[in-house]
Formats: sequence, structure tokens, C-alpha cells
Amino acid sequence: MLWIEKSNLPELIQALGQDWVNNTHSLVSSHGKVAWLLSGGSTPSPFYEWLAKQDLPWNHIRLYLVDERMVKIQDAQSNERMLREAFGPAFEKGAVLHSMVANLDNLDANMAQTAQDYASLNDIPFLCLLGMGQDGHTASLFPNDAQSELGLVPDSPALLLTLSPKPPHQRMSVGVSVFKKAIKTYLLFAGAEKKAVCLHASKERLPVARVLEHLPNWAVYFTP
Repeated sequence: MLWIEKSNLPELIQALGQDWVNNTHSLVSSHGKVAWLLSGGSTPSPFYEWLAKQDLPWNHIRLYLVDERMVKIQDAQSNERMLREAFGPAFEKGAVLHSMVANLDNLDANMAQTAQDYASLNDIPFLCLLGMGQDGHTASLFPNDAQSELGLVPDSPALLLTLSPKPPHQRMSVGVSVFKKAIKTYLLFAGAEKKAVCLHASKERLPVARVLEHLPNWAVYFTP
């Protein structure tokens, strides 16, 4: 396990960002395009704002969500809303964001449409950014949730609906079968309490450890 620890978030963003940018340029050079599979939450938001200011081939970059709260995009808890705000300048330069929310009135129809859209990840090399909750969940794959269990095995559905213990309860998440295809996965989190959770996650078989154990190339980026 590669563990990168910095004393504060700005330094961590610089370290993570440099590796992320280098890999992005390399993948665009070799494949003509790259996808970013991105998490929501407050910790990665300043990283996204930093990325949006970088000189990148934005018209060759596609953004996908790791997971989403099943709420309207205008809702303050929408991951898509956060990404659209953070990456505003990038969208003006050609970046494209793939939504997980198309039809909240019919979740089955929404799933079908999102699955069709996300199938394009099979044809694009991608980088993945994951976070971690205090309970050891990552993406929207939670402990003690039957639907999340389906997403934590190597041959999981690409996408699945899960239930969070905290509202809004209904979530959509990518499963391990997609995560394991990432060129590189970065686990980003902050705080001593979460560090303790991460270090014991494998022993306790928490979702974050059960995802990471299937990934070919990953690193932890942490700040107290």
C-alpha cells in the first residue's frame, strides 16, 4: 500500500494533483481520451477546484460520478451539483459530465439509462478518486446493507441502488467490477479518526477494504 501523508490539505492536494495530472496527460497521449470517476463530499471539493484551474486537455476528459444521492441535481446534497460548481471552468473548455440522475420518478428507468451511459467506461481508460466515511463505507457501499453487499464482490453489477443509514437514504453506486478496471485509484480522506478506521478496515472487513483488495493499483492520500 502506498501511503502519502501531508501536514495539511493544500499540500496534499498538490501531491495528489501532480500525480493525477501526469497520469491524465499520459492517458490522453496514449489513448486520445481519459475518464475521471469522482466521489462527492467536502474533502475532494477543493481538489476539484484546483484541477479545474490546471492546463489540461479538457475536451478529451469525461467526468463520471462514483455514487450519487438520489435527489434533484439542484439539491444541496447532490454530488453532481458539487462537481458542476467545482469544475465550472473545465466545462467551458469542453469537459463532459455524465449524470446518475435522469428520472427520479422511476428508479428502474433511471438505472437503465445510467447503465447505458456508464457502459462507455468499458472503452475509456480512467482514474478513480474514492473517499471514506467514518463507518468505513466508500462510494455508496455501506456496512450492513444487503444491496451494498452485491457491489463488494469482483463480479458485482456495474451500478446498483443502495441504502445509506443517513438521509437521503436512497443512493446509486458503482460496484467493484467497475472499480477494478481503473488505471489507478486514489483514496483521499482527512482526520485522525478516519486514519484509525482505514488502518483497521481490512481486519473488520469494512467496505473500503473490500473494495481496495480487488484493485490493481491504488494509493492512500491523507492529512490529519
